[in-house]
Amino acid sequence: MRSIDEDGTEYFTIKTTGQSGMSQSGLARFVDTTPAAISRLIAKVRLSNPTVNNLPPCLKPFAGMRLTFAEYSDTQGRVIVEDAFCAAVVEYYAKWSKPRQPGGNIKAQEALRLIQYLGIRVFIHHKTGWNKPVAESTVILSHSANSLDLSDEALRRENIYD
Repeated sequence: MRSIDEDGTEYFTIKTTGQSGMSQSGLARFVDTTPAAISRLIAKVRLSNPTVNNLPPCLKPFAGMRLTFAEYSDTQGRVIVEDAFCAAVVEYYAKWSKPRQPGGNIKAQEALRLIQYLGIRVFIHHKTGWNKPVAESTVILSHSANSLDLSDEALRRENIYD
């Protein structure tokens, strides 16, 4: 399943498993950087030694890992970055990367705030409209993917904080 925001950020969920991710170019838009910068970061983390490296703390757990969907073949050649690494990239750009403008990477900081409440997989599931089959589901969310209210008050009403 695929969803695209107005700014071109692409979200993907594998319908049968719920595994989620973002396109490499969409992730770049999400944190206000370039696809080339995301590609370099993926390569750097993928090639890092899992036990000894100089990566920021948010990226260390991913050292030496694949980081993209291996089993996903896209007819348009998009590289899909796994959701857990997407979250780490958001944190990296919000807290650790050299900002492109004074005040830091504001868009990445806003994105970090957004995903810290929901978690990246739930966030992408909302964007793509994916739900577990009802027989397996314990909670059915009442928000549509395009009108998701992520205010603190709305999250409290939905018991996201509990």
